[in-house]
Formats: sequence, structure tokens, C-alpha cells
Amino acid sequence: ATTDIPCQSIRPLRATGIRFTHTQRWLHMADSSSQKEIIFHIEVPSTSGLPGPERTFIRISGLGVEEALDSELQVEESDQPGGFLFPSPDALAEIARLKAEAEAAAASKKKGSTPDNSRPESQIPPEPACRIARPCGTQEERQSLLDAVCSPLRVTLFRVGETPVPLAHASVDLSALIHDTASIELDEELRWSEELISELRRDFEADVAAAAEAAAAAKAEAEAAAAAAHAEGEAGDESAEGSADGDGKAEEPPPTFLEPPPGRLMLRASVASPIGRVLCPEDLHDWAVISVRLDGLYAPPQTLKEAGAPLPELPWTRGPVETHPLRYALNLLGCEFSGGVLTLPEVELPPQEEEGEAGEPAAAAEGESAEVGSPTAAENLPSFEIGSEEFVEGLMRAGFAAAKEDGPAVFEFLGRPRTGMGGRIGPQEFARLAELGVPAEPKKLVELYTYLIEKHEALETAFGALDASAEGCLSRETLAAGLDEMGYTATPEIVEEIFTALDSQRSSSISREDFRILATSKRVQDIDDATKAATWLIAAAGSLNALLQQADEANTGSITRENLLAAASRLGYPDSNGVELVFSYLSLSEPDMVDSISHKSFACIANLTRVSGLALALSRLEEMLLGGEGLGATGSLSGEGAGEAALKKLQEGAVSLSCPEFVACIRALESGERLGVDPQLLFFIFDTTSTKAIGAPELSGLPAFNAAARWRRLAAVRSFIEDGVGSVDQEAFKRFFEDRSQFFIEAEESMPFVKWEQNELHGYRGREWLQKLLNTLGDERGRYCDGEQDVSLGGTWLYLFPLLDGQVKPVDFKEMTDAAQAGNARLARWHHGKGFLDLRRLAAPVDDGMGPEVEFRVFLTHAGNQPSDTNDSGDKGRAPYGACQTYVRGVIRLDRPLLRLCPRDVQPPMLSSGESYIPPPPELPPPPTVNEELEKEASHVIGRLAFEFARMCHENGFEEAQIVGPGGEVGPNLLLGRKAVKRHMFVEWLERELDGTALQSLGSDIRPAIVRLVRAENKDGPSCGLGGNENDARYTFLRDYILKHFFRALNRDVDEKRRLRDEKLWRSPPLVDPANAQDADGTACKVPEQDENLKRLAFEYELRGDTTRARELYEQRLALPQNVESGNAWYGFARFLMRCGQHQLDAERVLRYVISVRPPSEGPGLLEVANLACLLQNHALPSSLDAEGHRSARFEAAVALLEDYVDKHPTERLPLYFLFLVNALEAWGLQAEITAAGEAGQALPEETALQISRLSAVAAKYLEMARSSSEIFSGTLNASGPFGCPTFPKLESLLRSEQINRGEATDIPEAKPAVPSSWEAPAKLVFPDAEALKRLPEAEDAIALECIDLLLYFGLPDLVRFLFYEAIPGYGFLTPVTAASTKCKIQLIKAAMLARDWSQAEDLVANLFSTKAADRAPDAHALLGECRYQAACEAGARSDGFESALSTFETALSFLPLAESSLEPLSARRPPKDDPVLHLRVASILQMRAEDSGFKDSAVADRAVYHYKRSLIAGPTAEAWKSVGVCAYRRAQLEASPSKRTRLLKDASRYLQEANVLDKERPQIIAWLAICAAELGQEQLAKQGVRQVLQFEARLDVDTALELADVLVRFSDEQRAVEWGGERGRLVQNGRYAQEAAQVARLAIARSDSGRARHFLACALALSGEHASAAQEFSKALPLLVAEDPGSLQSAADMARDCAAKMPGEPQLAALVEEAIQFAVMEQQRSPGMSDAMPPVDETGVLPEADVTQIGLNPPPES
Repeated sequence: ATTDIPCQSIRPLRATGIRFTHTQRWLHMADSSSQKEIIFHIEVPSTSGLPGPERTFIRISGLGVEEALDSELQVEESDQPGGFLFPSPDALAEIARLKAEAEAAAASKKKGSTPDNSRPESQIPPEPACRIARPCGTQEERQSLLDAVCSPLRVTLFRVGETPVPLAHASVDLSALIHDTASIELDEELRWSEELISELRRDFEADVAAAAEAAAAAKAEAEAAAAAAHAEGEAGDESAEGSADGDGKAEEPPPTFLEPPPGRLMLRASVASPIGRVLCPEDLHDWAVISVRLDGLYAPPQTLKEAGAPLPELPWTRGPVETHPLRYALNLLGCEFSGGVLTLPEVELPPQEEEGEAGEPAAAAEGESAEVGSPTAAENLPSFEIGSEEFVEGLMRAGFAAAKEDGPAVFEFLGRPRTGMGGRIGPQEFARLAELGVPAEPKKLVELYTYLIEKHEALETAFGALDASAEGCLSRETLAAGLDEMGYTATPEIVEEIFTALDSQRSSSISREDFRILATSKRVQDIDDATKAATWLIAAAGSLNALLQQADEANTGSITRENLLAAASRLGYPDSNGVELVFSYLSLSEPDMVDSISHKSFACIANLTRVSGLALALSRLEEMLLGGEGLGATGSLSGEGAGEAALKKLQEGAVSLSCPEFVACIRALESGERLGVDPQLLFFIFDTTSTKAIGAPELSGLPAFNAAARWRRLAAVRSFIEDGVGSVDQEAFKRFFEDRSQFFIEAEESMPFVKWEQNELHGYRGREWLQKLLNTLGDERGRYCDGEQDVSLGGTWLYLFPLLDGQVKPVDFKEMTDAAQAGNARLARWHHGKGFLDLRRLAAPVDDGMGPEVEFRVFLTHAGNQPSDTNDSGDKGRAPYGACQTYVRGVIRLDRPLLRLCPRDVQPPMLSSGESYIPPPPELPPPPTVNEELEKEASHVIGRLAFEFARMCHENGFEEAQIVGPGGEVGPNLLLGRKAVKRHMFVEWLERELDGTALQSLGSDIRPAIVRLVRAENKDGPSCGLGGNENDARYTFLRDYILKHFFRALNRDVDEKRRLRDEKLWRSPPLVDPANAQDADGTACKVPEQDENLKRLAFEYELRGDTTRARELYEQRLALPQNVESGNAWYGFARFLMRCGQHQLDAERVLRYVISVRPPSEGPGLLEVANLACLLQNHALPSSLDAEGHRSARFEAAVALLEDYVDKHPTERLPLYFLFLVNALEAWGLQAEITAAGEAGQALPEETALQISRLSAVAAKYLEMARSSSEIFSGTLNASGPFGCPTFPKLESLLRSEQINRGEATDIPEAKPAVPSSWEAPAKLVFPDAEALKRLPEAEDAIALECIDLLLYFGLPDLVRFLFYEAIPGYGFLTPVTAASTKCKIQLIKAAMLARDWSQAEDLVANLFSTKAADRAPDAHALLGECRYQAACEAGARSDGFESALSTFETALSFLPLAESSLEPLSARRPPKDDPVLHLRVASILQMRAEDSGFKDSAVADRAVYHYKRSLIAGPTAEAWKSVGVCAYRRAQLEASPSKRTRLLKDASRYLQEANVLDKERPQIIAWLAICAAELGQEQLAKQGVRQVLQFEARLDVDTALELADVLVRFSDEQRAVEWGGERGRLVQNGRYAQEAAQVARLAIARSDSGRARHFLACALALSGEHASAAQEFSKALPLLVAEDPGSLQSAADMARDCAAKMPGEPQLAALVEEAIQFAVMEQQRSPGMSDAMPPVDETGVLPEADVTQIGLNPPPES
């Protein structure tokens, strides 16, 4: 019952589709899947310490259960009752059924019969545990359950009887069941009930009284006995008298009652698993229990106190006023208090005094107070001063919502005239608030604008009419007179308010820009109307897409104004003007459209629902466009100047801007989402004339409007104070900022107040709430995650609303049917109030480890937002609660200190040696030396000289054509300066050029570097010019020293340019760049280009499977200067290491270096952090931390890396998935160790199981955080509108209802419109599209799938498999729908391929294809083809082994569109979306097939070339160009026509040249270029090619070397030229390439000893005249040629004999040759197919000569 089920078997309830399968006892889920419950087991084994034996039972109340649960009655009396039994849920159900049956039977009997109140007995036996089931299916149920667990569980012990009597009770804290444990056992204190204490006291008093009676009786008897003895006489009784005196004792004090010591109660509570791991796993280690206690609402207004009837006069009876018609509800921090009742306190009246004595002092006091300037009045004046922070806090405390934003500006206004006060103000400065004129409401401005437009049609015309004297501005008098002359009816007060609202500069005049405030105010009102319409229409239609369907019923693709109006009318929206404004707003995005908009523009209607930050956006726009140069700034721009400056900032040289242009300019200026609203909204405001264009005049009103808005907000402070206090005076200053302690004492001791019966509530608060709390406080422990619109007020707002007795929620008083209650309901509505509660003390550190506690007094202010008829009579006053008058007192407490949200206590990863796991950043390179600086400057001067030399040659005609090809082919670039240039000509030309200043300019450039060199390296040298003494001799040394550096720089440049020319060797003239091949500027290989080339080549070699060469190229790329410390370049190398060969140790080292080179200000990126952390948790491969000696070292380092990143990027969700992964992997690894140890008969410590549970819980925490919405990281406790004005959901709902009841708003219909027929989905196709049948993942798993993609990107297939095979069933990592999606199955296939498990990958593909329509996924076919291709490559298969891969690749290609299939003209046709890799794979397989057939199958060769070309179009690669060239060469070999053969060879050479351009160091390409050059007779090119091949001999393969050697030998042997004849014969010359052929053959032999290589080497040696060496090589080649090339045996034997014959002085060579020939014959005899044709061998072991001829070898020639 108390087993802690590991959390990995539980998926959080909020994730849909996952059911709890681990238990049905504690967590019950009904088959309907809608009823989800958590079951608690409560056991009470024993109680002890009762004062006496009792027959008892237990009652359990709490956990949110409405009815208390009673145990079975104890049978016997005991002072230590225990073993309480409880009816099971089935028994309770049976009891309820039996009771209902009994009641039904009793109802059928006569009325006079006595009802049976006995409890029916169930046949089901009771259980030792009380089972309490609580639903948890919805978010509200989960929060209610958690709150109930945080509230104390009350256990009451009752005495059995006709009327049970409570004996004792205990409060039990069960909050540990949330996250800490699944079972708790508590020993709680039993506190005796008042009933028991009263009973014990009565018994005690009775016993005391009885004892007193007995003592009195005994005393009476003693006295009687003494009297009798006295009567016997006094004589002889002295002894008796003495005895009597001795018996008298002092009276003992009466005994006092002592309460018995508290009893004890043993209780066990358990659940299946800590419920927080099911309901809220993200809150692990980030939760708290909040307790809110309300002491009361004090100093309520008189109108509330006297609601219904006046209060009784003193002395009154203490207690609640039951006749009071109102009840009070209050919401604070999610705690809802209800049922507050007006209560009368106990007041002690002062003693009555004589009338005369009391009256005189009172009269005197009254007279004194009436005297002006009396000492008493002076003493009441405030004499203190306050600073800015105190001023703002005072306004916040009073309830002014915008105090945080506007308070500092108001304080600055008040304190501006004062100097020398240290930034403080007193009462006199505070009184300056009266100088802030109260502006007219925007509604009045809009009315004036409408009137002026009706009168004059344009605002400019209206301004001219008002400015009759043409002064260019309006004074107060001018404005009043002009409006009066126009006939505008307004009181002088209203005209003054209008003037105040338009005077943005407070200059007592209104400029034209100020006057445009009227138009801007109207557009802001239009935005409000459009927002209401858009919000309503979207809600009525059901969604934005549904509204689009209604607006465009015919699905034409465009929407007219009439369409939108008709749609609004059908939906039931009455305000056509609002709909017109919506269309006007939408049409701005398409200024060229006349009266229609597209669907894309219609989607902008969603922006109208997000306009809460419009005022703030206008202020930010002014800052963006004008900076500090707007109105009100020092040296500010005004008038058209501000508009022109703003327009220039937006777009230089523009006269006007359309809406799309304006939006584009704003986006270019914005950094992120600075404005907070869509720029189209701002354009709508500026476009006051609806021309769809704005210019400088429209923008010029922006500063004036913002300045007026700021003044309006400042004036709101004055209005707030005047409404609350009555005037801005010293009394107001005291009330807002003075200590109110005396007022609090009086209000709490002697005034009626509101009291709540249940005045303390407890609640569970998780991570999201704590994040909002810390954001509200602006506390660093929350990492400052509040959003841009959120304001860290440092506190929250409470909401108080009176209700009529019996109401549970506020309702509109117009809905009241009882006229007698309507007045009270109106009164209650007027007194909805709010108050600001400062929570900053919660952030204060606590010493005792307990949670923080805040005692508060919150002043109430009017909540505002009232219906217009609430105070239509005006008798209720503008501020029902006054200012700093009515307040709420209470206490807020957290059960634990506020800590930094997880991850907390973040530490960098460390090694056991104490060193950091991440190495320090590399040391900065030393600065260049003076020698290097001089050589660098010299190189610059050389470059300038080269430019000037070229200019001289061009001006003087020293130019000539340049031969670049065979046959005297001339290139397009001219050669400069080779002819006609004489010695000293260039120097003389320089001296003449620019009047002799050219050389001076060069000298001035190089002089600083020379000076630095001389001063640094030759400190003893001369310090100035020639002096005519012996020191002048030192200049010779300095000259030589400087010239040495000049020559070094010159030589380095020459070498560099020579290398660059060599690199252009194989460029075809038509394809070269326009630059001269010898021009430094044209051929300079820029470093960025080199970086890109190396990156491309590394990928290409990786694609070819040559990972060794790819790694070399990566390392060359990393050696480039810009990549030495480039984190991105090194990170790519780390990925390569894992992707190709799983070199984890190297990858780990590289990733550590990547992190070390990141700038500290930026920190490492997520990719390298997550990659390194996952590498560390990949235990299948080694790590450098394995040397630490314990498994946890890798885990601790991985967690430290990720926690550090999350700590710095708290709002990103993807890193949380990786934190989940490393914790889940560690738990899984430990569980595997436990399993392995169990199988081996070993036992691991219990701590391991506990660690697994903890790790699983932490993994579940981060998984749930990752899956949560972004709201969990942002926001504050205050749902607020613009400028901090709070909003309350209940009040907003009430306002909506009130607006609907008064016709101010339209109710949204519940029924949604039907989908128009033109929008209905077409009938289901017989052959549906593959995309329509594809299984798609759910949107909520998008980031989780990105995590899997990154693991594939990291090259970690085992971790991907863990997520699919362990994390999905164990943690619910993905939903079942996503796990079954096509994307997930393809991810699994990629993981298997990354692990090079080709068979499993094929099985997974087959499983994917078994689902419906999955075989129509081209990427799946491509992956299957790659699997088969790689498997065939690893098996070393020939072309036929690649057939299955070829067919699969072709299937994948069949899904791609063909370029030829398009009907568009070629100029407009888009290139096909080809996959270059697929075409490259297909072409390579076809080329292998063609090679096997000797390229005799022309169709196969053509197909190979076609796919190579398609690959080149999609993405050029050196491999594709090389292969096309080889194919062209092979076809040329088969071509009979000489001209066609030459053309094909030139094509092959051109293709190979392109390949060489892309890869200049691939020896295979250069070898084939040399082959083509030899075939074309380009001897020097061929030889140069061979030399370059030999430079990269380490990477030359044997087959290419043999191919090259064969061609070189062929074109060096004139005897074989006879076979070709004609033109080809002329290209052959004995020994032309003999040396080169020998070098290549030796290279091939070094790679692999073969007969062909030795044959070519022997031929080359023979052609070179080295007959002895040739004979020896022939002898070695003959036995090997038997198997490799039997057809060449005869020619090899002939040439061997010929070489031996030419060396008569070395007869052993002939013997050696004959021996080799005989050995070859014997090998032929052993070879299959030849043994039957061979005659027997004679006793000498030598075949007859005739037999040698028979097998293909001619006999040796006659001597």
C-alpha cells in the first residue's frame, strides 16, 4: 500500500491519450476516460492519552470531501482506542441504497408510525483504511485537489452516544504526499475539545464540592464533640483543651483544575505515487504552500455600513449584524473568500462625567480649532518630506494603478522648482498638483473633431477658421471665441479642458500639430471600434478561417466591402460602422486594390485583437523615429521638422509612404518585437484622411499626441487624489504619506468591520505561479522572465465585491426582480473595489529557514468600469472608498523560503582534480613583430607597384596576345610588359607620374614600418639622417637589413602567384574568369573562398565514403586563420567525427574546445552544449571522464552543462528536452545495472533505487516543463491592461453582461454558422494524394521531434532509439499519434542507418511501407536505396549487387518532377527540384554496370551520363564532373571515327578540367586529365599532370594508376602505333612518356604488387633503354599475368626475351626470363579450363616447344 511507484511509468494527466495502467487501487480511471481520480488511504492505528476509558469512533474531514467520513463504532471502552475500521466505498454505496429503501418503505406506512433512524448495516466487511477518492480530470479539479492536500486534514475523536460528543481533534499536514513521498506516518498531538474540557472541569468541580461537603461535615462533628467535652467541666481537662488546640490546622487552598496533557494520534496516509509526479511533475522542487488569512475589512464607508438600515447606537451587542443585506467576497492571489459579514466590535464606553465638567473643555477645544493660525492647528501641519520612491509607493499603496509608470514623472514635475533638497518634496510642492490642468476626455475630443469635420470637411480648414487672425496658433481666448462663433455648444469648463488636452507643450497655445491630436484621437477611437467588431466577428464565426469563409461565401479569393458587411449582418453584428473600419484597416495592406482585399490581407484582422499596447507602441515609435528630439525635449524638433525627420528616418528621400512600405521600414528599424503591435495599426492611426499614404504632415502630429497623452496621465494623479480626499492640500499629503498607525488602532478597535467566518485559506502554488511571483517582484531568482508588456510592480491587486445575501457571484443589478433589493444591488455594484498589496517583503531573506510572512493593510479604491446608470443620480460620490481610508488587514505566508527556480545551485562541470572540465580559452596570438609588419607593408607596396606597372603597360601599348591552348589557341586575356619594356623605364615613368608624387606616396606608406623596425631592432643605429661622420657607415647595414625583408616579401608574393597560376593549369579558356591568369588580383584565392571550398570538398569525400580524406580536409579548413577559433567550424568537425566512424573521444575533445572559444558575454550555444552533454551520456562509447572512476562523473558533467545553459536562457524549451534526456538516460542506466546485478545474484545498495526514483522524477519535471506553453516562464501575478491598470476575470465577465443588458454590446451567439457550399471539402478521391494519407505528428510534439532531429544531427543513434523504445512507453515522451507518424518512423530508419545497421533499417522501411500509402513517400525510398547501396559497398559487390539499390533510387527519383514536363517557356521555367545525391548514386551504379560491359551497352552509359548531368545541375561536385569525363573517355575509346573520337576526348578533358577546378588535389582527376592530354597529343600537359599526380601519390588508387601507366606506355611505343594507323599513330613516339610511366607503375606496385603494374614498368624501362631492369621486371610480371591478363602473356614474353637478348654480357637474364616463362606455363596448366588441353610434361619438367605454342607463347627465337 505504501510502495513508491517509479515516476517513469506515469504520464502526466494533462497529456491526452495516456491512461494510468500502473494501479487501479489508488488512481482509478473509469472506462469513459472522463472520470480520473486519485485515491488516498488514511489509517488511524491508535490513539492514546485519553483521560478515561471511552467508546469512540473517528471522523475524518478535509481533502475537499463535502461530507465527513466516520469510522465504525468501537465495541469496548478504552483509554487507548485504536484499530479503527472504515466502510469501503462499496459498503457506503450499499448503505446508501439500504437507507433509501428504508425511507421508501417508511413513506408507504402511516404518518403516525415512528421513523427508523438507525443506520442500515452492510454485509461488506469494513477496512482498516479510509479510502478517499478525489477527481483530477480537469485543471480545476487538479488545482482543487492540490489545494485540499495543502490544507490540514482534520481528524476528530468522538464518544459514541445518541448524540456523539467530540473528545479531541488533530490537524494533519499531508503536503508531503505531493512531491516528496507516497506514504507518511505521523505521530500528531490530540488537542482536547472544549466539550471534553468542560465536562472534565464539571466533574472536577463536583468532586471538589463533594470533598468540601465531607470536610465541613467532619468539622461540624469535631466541633460538636468538642462542645460536649466542654460541658463535662473544665477541671482536669487542660490536657484535652491542649489536645483540641493542637488538632486545629490551617485551611488548605482549594484545588485548581488542570487540563490533562495532550493525547497522541498515530496516522498513516498513502497514495500510489507522489501525486505531484502525476498532476504537476514540472513543479518538483519548485512549489510552495501559500496561506492567506484575512483579519477583516476595516473602516468601511458609511454607505455600506448603513445599507438596509442604520447601525445600532452604542452600546451595541458585539457580533455580526445579521440584518445587514450585504455579504462580502474577496479574491487575493487565487484565494477566494466569501461570506464576509458586517460585524460590530466590543467597544468600552468611557465613564460618564458631570455635564458641566464635560462641556467646558469640549467647547474650548472647538473654539481653539476654529482659530486660524492657532498653535493647535500649526501642530497638525505635516512637516516631513518624501523622496521619489516614497511618492510612488504612497500612490501605489493608495491604489493608483499607473503609479509605477507615471509616478516618477509627476514627482519630477512637483520637485522641479526646488533645489538643494536632495530630490525631496514637502506639502508645498505637493500642492503644485493643482497646476496640472485636467484635460478633456478623448470622447469629448472625438465629438469636437466630428463637429469640425461636418462644418469644414477638413481639419486644416477648421484650424484656419478658428485662427481668424492667422497667427498660426490658438490661444485660450481664440479657441473659445472661434468655437462659439461656429456654434459649438460647450461650457467654459469644457472648453478649458479641451484647450488643456490640446496644449501638448503647456505653452498656452495650440499649434497646427497640436490640433492634429483631434484627428489622432478619432483614429484611436476608430481602432477601438474596429477591435470590438473584429473580436466579435471572429468569436461569432468560431475562428478566423470560419469568418473568412463567411466573408467570401463564393470562395472567389477576394472580399469586397459589401461581402464583409453582409457577413457581419448574417452573424448578427449591428455596428456597421465598426465593420467599415475593419475593412478600411484591412485594405491598407493592398493600396492598389480599389474596393476588395485578398485572403492574405484578410488574415491581418487578427492584429485587431491585439491592440492593448497601442499607447505604449506610439511612445516607442516616437523614440525610434525621433529619439530625444520629439516635443518636450531640450532642443526639440517641432512642426513639420519633426515629421520630416521621422520620414527621413523611415526612408531616405521619400515623400510619402504606403502601408506596405511603412511596415517594411518599421520592421527594418525594429529589433525583435520592440513596438509590441503590428505596424499596420500605427499606419491606420496616422492615415487620418484615409488616403492610404502618409507623409511628413501626418507624422508631425506623433510627438504632440504622445506629449498630450503623457500630460493626461499626469493629470490623472491629481484627479485620483481630488476624488479620494477632496482637494490637493496638506491633508491629502498627510493621508497619502504620513504614518497611519493611530487611525488603524481606532478603526480596528472601535469601528464596525467586515469579518469572514472562514478567514484562512491554504493553496498549492507550483512553478508557474512562483515564476510569476518572482517576475512581479523583479527578483533575480526568477531570471527576469517577465514579458515586454509586463511591469514588475512588486505586488499584486486584490478585488473586493459586495454581494446580496444568498448570491455566490456578482450579477447585474438590472437583472434583479425584487425592487426592494435593487437599491442594495446597485449600492453593492458601486462599491466594487481594488487594492494594491506590496509583496516585496516575501523576497526578504529569512533566518530560521521558515517561509516568509507578510502582514498587510491594503487600502481600497474604486474598481472603476461601472455601468453608466450605477450612479446616475450622482449621490454616491466619485470615490466610494475615499483615499487611504477603507482597508483590508491580513497575513500572507509561504511554507518555505523563496529559492531560485530550478535549475538552482548551478556549478560548472569540474574534474575530480579540481580543474574545469571545459578548458580555458586559447591564448591570444602574439602581436606581429616589427619585421612582420614591415614585410606586410612591403607586400602592399608591391601590390601597388604591380598595379602601376600594369597601368603603364596599358597606356604605352605594351600588350600582346596570350597562347593558352594547342594549335596556337589565343586566350581572351592579354599579357602585359613582356616586350618593349626596358630597364629603368618603369622607375622613370613613376617619377613623371602625378608630378613626381607617386614615389613619395609609396615612401610615406612604408616609412612608419621602417621607423619601427629601426627603433626596435637596431637601437644603437643612427637616430636621424646623414651626419658626415663615422656613424653614416651604419646606414649600409640598415639598408641591407631592410632590403632583406623587402626581398623576402617579394619572393613570398612571387611564390604565391606562381602557385595560383599552377592551380589554373587545367582551366578551359572559355570557362576562365575575365581576370588575367597572371594578375594577382584576378587569381588571388580569397580565404573565405578557400574555406567554402574545403567545406564542400570534405562533404563530397564523405559522400564518396573516403572519410580519411574528408577528415584531412576538415583539419586543413580548421587550420585557416579565421577558423582557428571559430566555434562553428570546429562544431561541424565534431559532428563529422561522430557521423563518420563514431569517434566519440575526439568529438568530445573538439566540443570542449568549441565551448572554450565562445565569448564569455555570449556563452556557448545550445547545439554544442546539448551535443557534448549527449555524448557524455552515450555510454556505448568511451569518454575522457571514464578515467574519473565512477559512472556519475559523466552524468554530473552533462547536467552541469545543460543547467548552465538553461540558467542563462530560461525561456527556451528545447534545452529542457535535453535535460529530460540526460536524467532519463541515467535512471535507465542505473536500472539496467540493478537488473544485471540481480541476474548475477548480486545486490546493489538501496540508495540506487532511491536515486532512480529521484532521477525519474527530475526527468518527468523537465519533460513537462518542455511540453508546457510559454506562459509558464513569463507574465506576472497581475492581469493588467495598459499602464498597469489591473483586470479581474469576474469583473470583466460582469461588465460584459452589463453591456449586453444595456445594449452597449451584442451577445455572441452560441450557434456557429454553417460552412458555405463552395468551401466544403471535395468528395473523397478514389486515388487520394499521398500527402493526404500521410500520418502526421501532433503539433504539441513539434519541439520533441526537433530534439530527435538534433540527436540524429549529433550522430547519436543509440539515444534516438532510447527515446523511441524507452522514453515513449516510460514517460510519454511522444503522444501515440506522433509515435505512429511517418516522420517518427523515418527518424528511426535514419537512426539505424547512422548505426550502420542496414538490415534493421530495411526492416523498418518494410514496416513503414506496410502502412497505407506510406510507400509513396520519396524520402523513404531514398533511405532504403542508401541502405542497400551502403550494404553492397561494404560487401564489395560488383554492379549486379547494386541492382536492388538502383531500382529503389529510381523509384525515389520518380517522385521528383521533371524539368521537361513543364509547359512554360524555357526562360520562365524553374529548375527542377532535384536531389543531387540520388542522381549521383544512380549514375555511379550505372557507370559500374557500363564498366563491367566495357561500355559496349551505350544505353546504360547514356543513362549514367544523364544522371550525372542532373546531379551537376542540382549541385556541382568534382565527383560528378570526373565521372562524366571518364564516361566520355570510355566512349571515345570505342569510337571508330577519328573526328568523333577527338571531339569526345576534348569533351572528356573539358569535364575533367571542371572537376579539377572544384578539387585541385584529387589525383584521380589529374590522372584522367593526363590520360586525355596524352590521347590528344598534349605532351607537356600530360607530363605536368603526371608530376602533379605524384605530388598526391598517397591518395592515388591502384586502378587509376594502372590506367594512366597503360596509356603512357601505349603512347611511348611506336611498334604498337602500327595497330592504330592514321592520325593516332602520329601521337606516338618511342620513350615519350617512358619515365613518367615507370614512376606511375612503381607507385602502383607500392600500393599492390600486380602483374600489370610490373608489366607496364618493364615496358617503360625497355623503352627507356634499361633492358636489364626491364628483363627482371618482365620475369616478375609473367607469373602474375597468368591470372590478371593472360592476353598480354605473349607480348610480355617476347619483350622479355628481346631485352635479355640485348644484354649478351648477362646470360643469367635470359635464363631468368625462360624460367619465368616456364613458371607462367605451369601456372596456366593449373588454371581452370587449361588442364585438359595441356600435354604431359617430360622428365626434364619442360614442355616441348610445340606445346608452348599451343598455349599461346611463341618459342624463343633462334640464336
